[in-house]
Amino acid sequence: ILSCITAMMMVNMDHIASASVWMAIYDDDFVDDFERVYLRSVLWAWAQITNGQGDMSPQTSCQIVWTLINQFFGSFIYMLVLGKVVTILQNFDLGAAEFNLRRDMVSTFLRIRDVPPALRRRVHIYFDALWDKKRGMDENAVIKLLPSFLRHDLIWSINRHFLEKVPMFIGADANCLMIMNKFLVHEVITRGEFLVRTGDWESSLFFVTSGSL
Repeated sequence: ILSCITAMMMVNMDHIASASVWMAIYDDDFVDDFERVYLRSVLWAWAQITNGQGDMSPQTSCQIVWTLINQFFGSFIYMLVLGKVVTILQNFDLGAAEFNLRRDMVSTFLRIRDVPPALRRRVHIYFDALWDKKRGMDENAVIKLLPSFLRHDLIWSINRHFLEKVPMFIGADANCLMIMNKFLVHEVITRGEFLVRTGDWESSLFFVTSGSL
């Protein structure tokens, strides 16, 4: 479309002798040769929407306006294509897209509720750690998707070697460990956070699989 409009402007414009100005016409037969007019129009339009430059410079106000329209159109095409590419790349990793969506929702909630900056940082640090350790995946939610017979075997396969190394369970039979295994829940705790404070009533037993207290 841009090429066709440009070709019409070239045909109807006055002859320009200099080859250095906008849409220079090199001979008297140029406007009668539609193929040459159209090819030169395609070249000019393509140059404008790709790099915004070319060997043809606008001279009149009309030519300047038309050149600006083409350059704005080219910028819009670039932004549209870039946005589509980013969307496609994000969809390749659905887990990352879902995690970012959850993180954005939490960030919006913190902003709306006017949560203090220090507490906001703690929340963001937790999400960073969750991504580094689990790639944003909620293991407990994934395990709950499975039927009970598969769920138990999967958890046992994941936790068995860890349970066998816990000092208080050394020498315990497999049945005892399998019963304990049913109640294990994986959590990510960030550096500097408190699991239990003095005076708190805690009904859970914590096992450290990585890191230190």
